[in-house]
Amino acid sequence: MALGCAKDNCTVAETGICLAENPPETCPFRMKAPADDGPVTSPEPPLPKPERNPSLPHSRALTPPLAQDLMAHRYCTLVGILGDPDAGKTAALVSLYLLASKAKLKEFSFADSRTLMAFNEISQGALDWNEDDPPDQFTQHTELADDRMPGFLHLRLRHGAEEKFDFLLPDLPGEWSQSFIDKDRKDRLRFLNRADVIWLFMDGSQLREPSTRQYVVHRMQLLIDRLRTSINHVPPLVLVLTRRDSGEVPASFIEPIVQEAEQQNLQISVAQIASFGDRGDVDPGYGLEALMRTCRPDVPDRTPTWLAPGPDMEEGRAMLRYRHPEHRP
Repeated sequence: MALGCAKDNCTVAETGICLAENPPETCPFRMKAPADDGPVTSPEPPLPKPERNPSLPHSRALTPPLAQDLMAHRYCTLVGILGDPDAGKTAALVSLYLLASKAKLKEFSFADSRTLMAFNEISQGALDWNEDDPPDQFTQHTELADDRMPGFLHLRLRHGAEEKFDFLLPDLPGEWSQSFIDKDRKDRLRFLNRADVIWLFMDGSQLREPSTRQYVVHRMQLLIDRLRTSINHVPPLVLVLTRRDSGEVPASFIEPIVQEAEQQNLQISVAQIASFGDRGDVDPGYGLEALMRTCRPDVPDRTPTWLAPGPDMEEGRAMLRYRHPEHRP
């Protein structure tokens, strides 16, 4: 764009010749460009920005923000899962997923999942084996892509004809529980403050073995104490004893752990499960359905809106008292 001159009768903008015979580029009377007086402002866009295209939901483990988005739409039962490495946490999740996908649960049936890829990934080892040559481990050691935040598996189960429950199940490495017990590292476990129930996993075979019993009992007592001091309101605890297919744990072995929780004024129950039945005559998935019942949200008893007619009612009906406020000068 050609720039004019502050002097009258100067036609430098049309002819390029300065009336004062100064070079047009350095003439002091030449009008300055707007860019020399201030920052350049970008023009308004001719068209509004298009809306963001809808994207498919993430099929792997949900990050905490994605889990919060899901919980913003409907109530989700958040289960806290803790336990040492090789306690059977991932194996229980895999067994639960396989039971639901094959309609092997009696009271629950599969309704939906937003983390099917994550379930398939952790259950791949259990799907590849055959009865003649089972693997040493049905699941792999849990490793998270981001070691600073948990990943949640989503599972929606139908109970009866109308009830549906959404469960968020974190698949955490056992090292997180170890660092929580030994170093009081709880920054990665803040989600436990929102948990509806916490499952404490323990290898049942270690509890039956005399050489390891005292050690695992002591570790579980430390974990319970950590929970009491780290969470404002500790939800109900469930001591989950795995590998039930190799034998049942006597109640006397469990009693020290139950007493520790009761001394801390915490509610605790015990469940013995067998994620896989490669030993004995226990069916795979033993006890998992009962474990799922422990995390169903409690529905409070309804308070009747209207009292039932009885001899105490004079007119046989109830009315609301309505007071009309009087005008005061």
